[in-house]
Amino acid sequence: MNVTAAYSNSFTLFRENFLLFFTLAFAGIVAVTVIESLLFGIEYAVYGAPVTVENDVAIPGLNAGMLLWGLMSQVLLSALSAVLHLAAWDVMRGAHPQPNAYLNRSAQMILPLFFLSIVVGIIVGFGVILLIIPGIYLFGMFAVLVPIIVIEGRGWEAMMRCVELSRGRRWHIAGSFVGLLVLLIAIVIVSAAIMGAIGDSIGAVLIVNTVISSLIFAFFAIFTTEIYGQLVNSES
Repeated sequence: MNVTAAYSNSFTLFRENFLLFFTLAFAGIVAVTVIESLLFGIEYAVYGAPVTVENDVAIPGLNAGMLLWGLMSQVLLSALSAVLHLAAWDVMRGAHPQPNAYLNRSAQMILPLFFLSIVVGIIVGFGVILLIIPGIYLFGMFAVLVPIIVIEGRGWEAMMRCVELSRGRRWHIAGSFVGLLVLLIAIVIVSAAIMGAIGDSIGAVLIVNTVISSLIFAFFAIFTTEIYGQLVNSES
């Protein structure tokens, strides 16, 4: 597995196909944001909860409906992730992008995609709580779960395929995402500075959040698909 090539190829792919990936990611994030705003108000879309101010202190509030929507929004974001991974896979292979086909595929695989992502998140989270190191190892084991589900159509057996595909390379896989984490932290710092300069404009903050979320979603999908491609090629 060549981590340097994975980053180089991912940045090149994103740059050369920026309009495709950004449009797909942006459309998905906007759809979720619009639904949130219509259901619960724009404050929920910006802050993740409606906010009331008491004695100059912002207090978030949640109710059962918002918690239920939190699950539903994760379903939509899982579908968006599937679409982006499928687009990355096609572009990598030189195939013509087919957004409608990606939507159909993500709809077909949405149940295993959503539930297995939750299961893996719990497993990795538990490993992190234990001693951190087991969590990192487990992340390396299941890092390419999404492309395995949507590209190979593995469904419920995708976790076993992850175990098989990552065998002997789990630390290497986990380590390859360290640079991505550093990049994410840098983006968060820059976005915080931008929002600090913007001030209290909810509309402007919402736009910045949406753009940054779109960039992160798109690049993460491209990079994960690149790692998946290298692992599959190494099987041959």
